[in-house]
Amino acid sequence: MVHQALPALAIAALAAFRQGDLTRARQLAEEQLARSDRSPLLCHLMGLIDCRLGRPESGIDWLRRAVEIDGSNMAYRVVLARALIGGGRPREALEVAAPAGPIAPELWQVRAEAAFAAGSARLRPRPGGICVKRILANRSYG
Repeated sequence: MVHQALPALAIAALAAFRQGDLTRARQLAEEQLARSDRSPLLCHLMGLIDCRLGRPESGIDWLRRAVEIDGSNMAYRVVLARALIGGGRPREALEVAAPAGPIAPELWQVRAEAAFAAGSARLRPRPGGICVKRILANRSYG
């Protein structure tokens, strides 16, 4: 993957986001996206901002766009899958967390979360295997 220098507006948008200024971060990211809408980083950032601002559908759209542009970025996939799970769409999260080919280790946990949320019998513990309920029932907190 070739890394290009980030434009000043993108750097400023990330800084504003890290400082918690979502309004400023969104404004700067939108301004940069108006110049070039093919930045997966800015699409991802817009998705994070919208999700934090209580706009999950718009956030999911932006997060999905980032994955469409750079599907090899596992962090983008993890965040999109978690947003889909939180939005009550675990089956879609399963698809995001299991791209064609082997599943990257970064996706194993979120895939399990999505499967649990979707009620996937394929990934539930088998009879006689370790059961989460049994583990929780037997733990002690001294």
